[in-house]
Amino acid sequence: MVLKIPMENMRVICPDVGGGFGTKLFPYSEYVLAALPRENCARRSKWAADRADHFMGDAQGRANVTTRPSMALAEDGKFLGMDVDLMGDMGAYLSDIRSLYPARRRRHAARALRHSGVSLPRSHGVHLIPCRSMPIAAPGAPRRPMWWSGWSMRSARKLGMTPDAIRRKNFITPRAMPYKTATGKIYDSGDFSAHMKRAMEIANWKEFPKRAKAAKKKGLVRGIGLGTLPIRMISAGLRR
Repeated sequence: MVLKIPMENMRVICPDVGGGFGTKLFPYSEYVLAALPRENCARRSKWAADRADHFMGDAQGRANVTTRPSMALAEDGKFLGMDVDLMGDMGAYLSDIRSLYPARRRRHAARALRHSGVSLPRSHGVHLIPCRSMPIAAPGAPRRPMWWSGWSMRSARKLGMTPDAIRRKNFITPRAMPYKTATGKIYDSGDFSAHMKRAMEIANWKEFPKRAKAAKKKGLVRGIGLGTLPIRMISAGLRR
């Protein structure tokens, strides 16, 4: 559309160029500029970005901040509600799908949890930096379990519960499927407690204190963590 030529008259070849698919996924103005000489004066043209061009002009990874997260709990550890502000950096100007990201974070904020009441997260998009930013991979996926895990760990310590027990208390159960969260996300299937239990068995979770003690005698520090990131498979071709 930019070059005003029929699609069948254009050929685009993408060789193997390595990782960073989020950065290279979207069109850049240099692609069009490189094609214009061929269109206007029948001459070949070539353009190659150096590292400075890439740093200043290509899409960079998202910059997002979660502020003022809070959770309401019952005395038995059941999550009653959550409240959080989500802020996403849009870059200097909107481009491609970047503007969708704050809304997606908001929709997925409830996670695979049962809530009797949820204060819907507030999502903000702001312009901060002089280059575009883009979702590089799994938009928001790493951040959601980070702040939710922080919530659950602090809540578990305060209530005298283990990290897995408080998660098990609040996971959506298979019997409740399909389940629609307060933010509108639908889980059609999943047994999150069973998967967490199996992961803990593979990691030999119960024996960790012994391993940590043995490491300490050698002057080493050993740690263990628990994170949960449920993913809903929406492509029928990927289901088994």
